[in-house]
Amino acid sequence: MSFYQGDQYSFILKMEVGGNPLDMEGIELIEFTIGSLSKNWPLQVTYDEDKKLFYFPVTQEETFKFDQYEHYQARIKYIDGNVYGTPVNKININETLSRNII
Repeated sequence: MSFYQGDQYSFILKMEVGGNPLDMEGIELIEFTIGSLSKNWPLQVTYDEDKKLFYFPVTQEETFKFDQYEHYQARIKYIDGNVYGTPVNKININETLSRNII
């Protein structure tokens, strides 16, 4: 899937541990960060229990601030207070010609 500056959508994120969907039991909060933009589950990011997918919404204003290559990561906070980060990955954000909000 291609992502463009100025788009408005949700990044669809799948989290796995050992090839299996992340077990949500005992998780208090997950902070997702793309570039300098952070949002968390359960407040701004939604989770589809049936599909085991997270939806990270972004606005046109937010995606216009993305550079061509952005890093992304999740940090998971468990109810017991432990916090674990995922590996940092890169995502390609394509430039758009128009800078108008529509």
